[in-house]
Amino acid sequence: MKKVILVIFTLLELLHFIESRGQDITIPKSASFREIHDLIKPVYLDTLLSLRYIEAYKKKALKEKNALQLGKALTWQSYYEPDEIKKIKLLDSAINLTKGLNSKNYPILSYTSKGGHFLITGQYDKALKTYLKTLELAKDKGNTYYEYAIKHNIAIIKGEIGRNEEALEIFEECLAYERIVSKEKNSIEYVESLLKTGEYFLKTNQPNSAKPLLDEGLLKSNSKYPILNSQTRLQLGIYELKRGKLILAEDILNSGLSKLNKSHPDLIKTHILYLFYLGKIKENTGNLTDALYYFKKMDSVSKLQAIRAIETRAAYYTLISHYQEANDLKNQLLFTNRLLEFDSINNSNGISLSKTLKEGFDTPILLEQRDNIIYRLEKDKEKASFLSISFFVLALVLIGVLMLMIRRKNILESRFQILLSSSSENTKKIFKVTPEEDKKISENVIQNILVGLEKFEKELEFLNNDLKSDKLAKSLKTNSKYLSVVLNRYKKTSYSNYIKDLRIDYAIKELQTNLSLRNKYTIDAISKEVGFNNAESFSLAFKKKTGLNPSYFIKKLNQKQV
Repeated sequence: MKKVILVIFTLLELLHFIESRGQDITIPKSASFREIHDLIKPVYLDTLLSLRYIEAYKKKALKEKNALQLGKALTWQSYYEPDEIKKIKLLDSAINLTKGLNSKNYPILSYTSKGGHFLITGQYDKALKTYLKTLELAKDKGNTYYEYAIKHNIAIIKGEIGRNEEALEIFEECLAYERIVSKEKNSIEYVESLLKTGEYFLKTNQPNSAKPLLDEGLLKSNSKYPILNSQTRLQLGIYELKRGKLILAEDILNSGLSKLNKSHPDLIKTHILYLFYLGKIKENTGNLTDALYYFKKMDSVSKLQAIRAIETRAAYYTLISHYQEANDLKNQLLFTNRLLEFDSINNSNGISLSKTLKEGFDTPILLEQRDNIIYRLEKDKEKASFLSISFFVLALVLIGVLMLMIRRKNILESRFQILLSSSSENTKKIFKVTPEEDKKISENVIQNILVGLEKFEKELEFLNNDLKSDKLAKSLKTNSKYLSVVLNRYKKTSYSNYIKDLRIDYAIKELQTNLSLRNKYTIDAISKEVGFNNAESFSLAFKKKTGLNPSYFIKKLNQKQV
């Protein structure tokens, strides 16, 4: 362990020398870690200034070879790091530095920040595994504060996969804890517990229990916690919507949306939900035009930010139904594919998360309950009724396990069948040239056409989306018939397939090397970049040549990069 810390110190000292020159700020040399930390707290919203103070904190920790303080600095620095790979590396370094040290809060806080990043970005499986490890560490260290903070986040994950009753039970437990430990009852943890408990009362159809918690949360978050305030306004709008007070609900949501910091990473999902519920209100009042506007805007934000909210699934049915009635096949296909992608991702998360929750969180709780029952039975063997209770609890556990296994098997079988149905190979039609056609063209003409085609490919002229065979033939100083004969004989393809293959080959290469193209462009925008007129024709050509949808190809490239 000491060797690992020494290696990290050596690397960070070198990195600090390279990165921090010219960034010094005026801080007394005698300033303590606490004094520097107190300088950071009031300016944490100022990224540049905060990072400069953190650099000073790191410099002091490196100089004194203080592993705990350096771990703290790296954890704070990760908050401002936009690149996911670098953020996780900072947190892993902080964990390695502080692991095994006599600290009540570290590396718990570093693990918690890592899990929080995965949670915000919708990587629930990674978030859950990180939180379970942190929960065990918090219990070992007797850190009750972080134990409840982690339980709170595990409850959020449960809610994200539709296990709302279980999530509510944990949120109520956390709120009860916060009511006891919070002296002023306006700490951020207390306010967030109010919000989440109220939210899940709504999700479990208990609006009357939700309202007083949300009202209190709105009052306590006002101006002090703007993020929680925006999220609480959303839930109050949903509350009024569930009561059928559509005008009031719309006023609350519009007011909340106008004040929402849409660029804040913690509020992306909140933005998506504001748009969805405004669309639902318009749909319920019969204003389908505005409903479609909000639903399409919601889909655009969700697609761009790669964040999905399970509640928004219903919007895709409305979009698909509308375009089906309008006989708009293009948009009907577009939103059908969006819904399939939505379900594929959520089902995939549900499989792994259900297994991890069962093995890492749910099962230990059930076993703990069972052990308590057995203990009580052993303490009082005369109470035979306790024995039947233990058998009943064990039977429930076995039934639950069996149901999870059956569900998992069905989902896996369904995915397997989908893979089978999409595995058929595409065949390519070869066009034959008759001897009569071939003899009509001189070798000199053929050579000129082939040289022209080579130049055409090299200069990427095939990216022009208004490229007809007669236009290309004219630029090669020949005619469409001769061009077709040469393509059939020497390229073994038709003109149409020749152009499509060039564009798809170019797209494949660009997507592998051009991060901006694959992460910031929609499929429709990419299709136009490589010469197609629309996303549908591009996707069909891509699938025909590669056997993959372009969206899947992009997803796998991004996973490979990570």
